[in-house]
Amino acid sequence: MKKILWIVLAFIFIAGCKENNVEAPSTTKEEKQALKQISNNTKQKNAEFQKSPEINRAENLVRQYLELGDSPNTAVEFDHKAENGYVIHVYDVIKQVNQTEHSITRGWFLVTLEPENIKVLK
Repeated sequence: MKKILWIVLAFIFIAGCKENNVEAPSTTKEEKQALKQISNNTKQKNAEFQKSPEINRAENLVRQYLELGDSPNTAVEFDHKAENGYVIHVYDVIKQVNQTEHSITRGWFLVTLEPENIKVLK
């Protein structure tokens, strides 16, 4: 009898601990566009706020190092300041037929300005 009682209690405990999966509401096309616009505006404001002449110089050095020119599909962006330079992220933005975008990282680079040096990070 005790064995059956323990089995029933274990079953109730397991059933009570089951995770409830709740689906997030889907977003409409207009909502997705609005969220994307907000994200783009935030990125632009952050870029304007953070860009200093040194950061621009570091980005330009990487662009020259990779011989990118003014490639519109390749982003060369400051990521963060390291104690001995600037970390620059380089990636390609790929737009597919169904209008979805994704990016492919080309690399991460540590740039020191004095003396000018570019180190490829892994």
